[in-house]
Amino acid sequence: MPRTAVISALFMSTMLTAPNAGMAQSSAEIIEKLEANAEGNHDFVQYYRQLVQQVQRDRGDSLLRSTLQNVLNLSPSGEISPEVIARQRQIETANARGNQIGRILAYDLDGNGEISQEERAVHQGRNAVNVEVLFAQGDTDDNGMISLPEILAYAATQVDTTRRGSRYNHLMLFDLNDDGVVRIDEITASIGALQDGDPALPQPMHQSAVSNTVRCDAPEPPDKSEVVVLSAYEGAALSTVSIAGMDDETHVADIVIEDGDTPFYLFLAAYSNMIWNISGDIDRLDTVVVQRSGQSEDNGAGVIGIPSEKVHFVSRNSCIKPIHSIEGGEGIIAYRQVARGLGQDPDHMLAHYTVGTISLPSGEGSKEDGEGTDIIIYNGQRYTLGPDGPKIIDESEGQGSGDRPFGVGQVYRDLLRFSPGGIRHLDADNVVSPGDAQDYDVLPQQAGLLQLLLEEKIRYTPDGFYLISEPIARFPAGLAGAHSVKFMLAEGVPMPGGSPGHSSVYSAETGECVSGFRCR
Repeated sequence: MPRTAVISALFMSTMLTAPNAGMAQSSAEIIEKLEANAEGNHDFVQYYRQLVQQVQRDRGDSLLRSTLQNVLNLSPSGEISPEVIARQRQIETANARGNQIGRILAYDLDGNGEISQEERAVHQGRNAVNVEVLFAQGDTDDNGMISLPEILAYAATQVDTTRRGSRYNHLMLFDLNDDGVVRIDEITASIGALQDGDPALPQPMHQSAVSNTVRCDAPEPPDKSEVVVLSAYEGAALSTVSIAGMDDETHVADIVIEDGDTPFYLFLAAYSNMIWNISGDIDRLDTVVVQRSGQSEDNGAGVIGIPSEKVHFVSRNSCIKPIHSIEGGEGIIAYRQVARGLGQDPDHMLAHYTVGTISLPSGEGSKEDGEGTDIIIYNGQRYTLGPDGPKIIDESEGQGSGDRPFGVGQVYRDLLRFSPGGIRHLDADNVVSPGDAQDYDVLPQQAGLLQLLLEEKIRYTPDGFYLISEPIARFPAGLAGAHSVKFMLAEGVPMPGGSPGHSSVYSAETGECVSGFRCR
């Protein structure tokens, strides 16, 4: 195919100052480099296919012009780097966030920056559905009104959830000398090489392959064992032991192995940081494979009740993307992923959003109600969870079972609303995990608020604040979204460690917001 390098003066003027990165290479060498750059990257493979197809249609000249025009629109210097692309992504994200805010404010009929119950009720059809979703997800303080800070926060999360990579990411395919910068001469050399050479059309990468780029290194199931797969979003209980550090919550789910003669191979995956507490006829288990949580790069998974030599941990999302329902397309994709990773189809595949206690392999089970769970030490005494809230186990002179700090009952009800299994007291030494298992100094989410109330380090005020009256090691982990609250930092008390998540932190001395995702 003849090369017709037609470049306008606009582009030539930019090339005069660019380092001669790719021109010394032969066409075959440049094509080989482009193929190497594209390998394993879905966006790059798709873009490289488009380049080859356009060149094969003898559209190389128009391709060169349009590509260089895009480069100069993005960067007047004609140099593209990840930093330049990141800046453009910030611009695109800000525009998307502004569009989201504008759409939400369309429901604010009186223009006061808030959406009231009256405004909520007047909308119909699709707008009514959108408003209901907004209140369900955006009314984080549950006061029945969407405030301007909640509008801004909701819009930000929607952009974070829906945005894709910048449409300019694929330009880094042309980085022929691996210096992290793409220049005009690298682009012209690349497109010229495609015109001169005979590039092969790469096969497209499917998204399922992209999500599984980390190899599933689960051991092969034994021939006579049934394969049981259980996937979940979270556990019904919160753990007193962390497998993901002090600033992330850890859940607990109970698995009871049913009596039987058939051995089976158990594969477990969860999105949340999860400790799987396994009991029952554990002699039936040949191997327990645990995939690290979708929240954690290094750990996020643990097992109790199984000898460590039977447990094998695999990287997150390497064998399956955790699901909480086997219905629909996600269930089909997950089934195929795990079948490919294990080398055979599962005999039983189960998926639940929240796992309390589940029997395997039948899949029967339920959430726990939390009663009878040991909880917190308060003034040297243990509390247990009952239907009316924490009850003291060992009463002492001058202190009855009804003596509890204000707000304990409300926080306890919130705890069981989010975590119906309550708080599970575990021994860190019994947890088999690829990383460190350690006791929380402050428990996560509403369990931590309950702990700090019982220890009288924080007080719940009638106007809905948690007053931090004594120094505490850190904020409870996981105070995001519906778990978020309002803190007030007493005068002279240092800022706790960790992160308040989406919670607000005010200064009692000045009344000003001193930290937090937003103050409301």
